[in-house]
Amino acid sequence: MQDGKHSCWFCWGDSAHALLREAQICYPSVFPKAEVFGPQDDLSEGTLQNWNNPAAREQMLRVRYADFDADTSDAFVRENERAATALDTADEIVLWTAQDCPAERCMMLSLINRLQGRDVPIWLVEVSEMPLTELREPEGTIGGATAIAVMMDDKIPWYWRLFRHPLTWWYLRKRKKLARQETRAGGTVRYGLVGEMEYRAAPYFWEKRRRLTDEERRRAAEQWAQLVREDAMLRAVVNGEVRSVGEDFYDEIILSCVSKTEKTAAVAIGSAMAKIDAEMCSRVGDLLIYRRLRALADAGRVALVRTEPQEAGGAPYWGVSVKRTC
Repeated sequence: MQDGKHSCWFCWGDSAHALLREAQICYPSVFPKAEVFGPQDDLSEGTLQNWNNPAAREQMLRVRYADFDADTSDAFVRENERAATALDTADEIVLWTAQDCPAERCMMLSLINRLQGRDVPIWLVEVSEMPLTELREPEGTIGGATAIAVMMDDKIPWYWRLFRHPLTWWYLRKRKKLARQETRAGGTVRYGLVGEMEYRAAPYFWEKRRRLTDEERRRAAEQWAQLVREDAMLRAVVNGEVRSVGEDFYDEIILSCVSKTEKTAAVAIGSAMAKIDAEMCSRVGDLLIYRRLRALADAGRVALVRTEPQEAGGAPYWGVSVKRTC
């Protein structure tokens, strides 16, 4: 990295954005000064026509997906436009991405494609697995107070964090009792999203960053161009690579997590997310799975019943139950 240069970091989503900003504050001697941008567009879903036009993408998502959050539309467009402007002015680019997340991988490929013709260094920070012994405590003090961040235990199954799961707090208490023994025993943790990473892990992955070669940049740009030409409605990580797939790509796994006995949709969605992660090494979102459940309901393969009124600001599947019909 070059001192005095206008360095820009890119990650997918506001959770990753906030985490990296926190890491910069907690480790001033590790991280150089840089602006952080968190484009919110999940380019693994929907048509890629006008993929580089934030306003057009927002309109497409609003029309296609009933659960697209209209309250975040302005922020969606604004943050993506800020990121696009930064690409044109930065002296060096740092891409933070997880290996198993289609949304983050698509962001990485699309940004590299947009940088064709610009002679600007591109650095890649890949978030994956790390030893727990490498988690690093914050440096010194900030504004006269010790730097402290309250984070959920990094060993809680990631899909439990999405719901008001009764096992979450029991598991958290159990993990706290065992955390020190596991660290001494040399345990590991795997992160499938930059946004789920604990801030204390950021220095470990940062120190393993690498600069992309011209050939890697060329291949990444061409891979994105091919995905745009194919213009599928869904992209997934298959055998470590981003591929165009059918919208029903995850359906069989989703169905395997729905029984003929009625259960809450949140539990079925969490189970499907965990099973996709375990069997396909791919991280997908809860809303994608809920949309597939609605499609399966339209096809008569499952039944969705709203048992409670939808909470304001809550996930659309809260208060919904699901069961197999065949």
